[in-house]
Order: sequence, then C-alpha cells, then structure tokens
Amino acid sequence: MLEAGAGLGEAGADTLLPACTGLHTIGARLLLEDRLGVPVVDPVLAAGLMASYARRR
Repeated sequence: MLEAGAGLGEAGADTLLPACTGLHTIGARLLLEDRLGVPVVDPVLAAGLMASYARRR
C-alpha cells in the first residue's frame, strides 16, 4: 500500500483516492497522508458525503 502510493506520488499524483473501502476499515488514510505527504480521500467518507447531498435534493 505504501509502496504503491509512493509510486503514484513519484509519478506526479498530488492526491490519492483509494478505491478499496477496506483501507477505511484499517484507518489507512492518516498513515498514507503522514508517510507520503499528500492528501488522501477516504472512499467511505466521500460516498457518505455524496449520499447526504443527494438526499437533500
């Protein structure tokens, strides 16, 4: 996970968006942000936020 994220950062990524919700379960977002120094979007929190916006319509 860290190696893959580091590779993406070296390739120019300025934000990471993991597709695996299991990374939310193990709390990987903070680890990745701390180690790699780039923002990481939590897929579970992002999906919940989008669902809350959709519900308000």
